[in-house]
Amino acid sequence: MTIIAGNQLNTTIGKFGIFTPRKSLNYAQYAGGLEAFDAVIDPGSMFAASIPTNIHLRPGGVEISIMHKFKLHKIGLRSSDIISVHIENKDSITENKEKSVIGRALVGGLFFGPIGAIIGGLTGIDTQRSIILAFDIILTLTYLDNGLKKAAVFTCKHDKKAALYKGALAVFGSKLML
Repeated sequence: MTIIAGNQLNTTIGKFGIFTPRKSLNYAQYAGGLEAFDAVIDPGSMFAASIPTNIHLRPGGVEISIMHKFKLHKIGLRSSDIISVHIENKDSITENKEKSVIGRALVGGLFFGPIGAIIGGLTGIDTQRSIILAFDIILTLTYLDNGLKKAAVFTCKHDKKAALYKGALAVFGSKLML
């Protein structure tokens, strides 16, 4: 199994050195893609919107930890199973919604008669864009889990961009794609 449970981290991907400085990626927030974390996160919970995440480099891989409902959850990934890490600037994820032509025609007809129905129907022809999720930076970690290619997604606010790049470079090195 590629994803390592928290109690097996020291034996599988190594311990932190006493005198070696820790290389960490902070300021990221977990968005999804790791089944062990997704199982403990309740999507309807007020805690699900912003989950603090730390990613630490260990001798044989990385440790990913989240704080959820005042409990620390940890997993690990071996370095050999990490394919790549991409950092992208994004403004938002939007959704296109079709406007209701019939509904707008009925409302226009009720208020302004036949001319209102025509104008109301015409205003419902195009689509409406609404923002689902707004953030600045997306970090995508692509990894192998039992031979299957999977991805974990983390987000970060723009004001922490420099710290995120520096941490990602320290932790992932040559696997980081900008």
